[in-house]
Amino acid sequence: MTDPRELRLRQLAREWDLPLNEIDRIKNIFDHHDRDKMGFLDEEGFMSTLHQLVQQQGVELGLSTIRLFWKELTLKAQNQIGFDTFLQWYVTNFFVL
Repeated sequence: MTDPRELRLRQLAREWDLPLNEIDRIKNIFDHHDRDKMGFLDEEGFMSTLHQLVQQQGVELGLSTIRLFWKELTLKAQNQIGFDTFLQWYVTNFFVL
């Protein structure tokens, strides 16, 4: 039987038409920077996650740019974002196969 985490990742892979291993890689980086392991990133965790992901693509982002992205993402949130929100934003703005 497949665990709930893997089922959710498979669902996201289908929704975004991305390889499961890429969704899993992004989720592992997200989880690594989720310091309290509650399923959300704070600003510091977001900055670290985004930096690690875009650096792997050879992209450098300035601190002011990352902070602007954070403010845009958390307009309706309470200074934290969950994985689904992060994934949607990241895939739409940065992800390249």
